[in-house]
Amino acid sequence: MKNGTKESQTDELGDVLFTIVNISRFLKLSPEEAMVHANHKFRSRFSFVETSVKEGRGEFADYTLDELEAFWQLAKGREQQ
Repeated sequence: MKNGTKESQTDELGDVLFTIVNISRFLKLSPEEAMVHANHKFRSRFSFVETSVKEGRGEFADYTLDELEAFWQLAKGREQQ
């Protein structure tokens, strides 16, 4: 896939997505509902990171990737409480 054309990469990605949808059907889960839930989790976590950045040094560029990852992990931890 790495060295393929955009068309072949798109084709392979489509196959992966189709497989995931079939797995969800096998498990009697809604792929749409799962995607909505995943988007909500991402938005909530990213909002926490944004707030943490603003309350700290103020700009994303002022943080290392490791520091931003730490905020992300804090956001995930808050969900489990």
